[in-house]
Amino acid sequence: MVKATFNHKEIVGHKRTVAFVRVMRYKRRPKGLYSWRQQAPAAGKDLPPPPPYPAGRKAPMVM
Repeated sequence: MVKATFNHKEIVGHKRTVAFVRVMRYKRRPKGLYSWRQQAPAAGKDLPPPPPYPAGRKAPMVM
């Protein structure tokens, strides 16, 4: 039983990590696409935010 619980916990953690990474990737990719596509309509608004938070997003993913 202990082993099963341990496994379950490990799986849950792994799943959470995978989901987190997936979300990060998903968020980053669409952001880039949208920023590029929306550069014409709202270039000034979309441009400033990207530089600061990508580093923050990258840090957790690398971890």
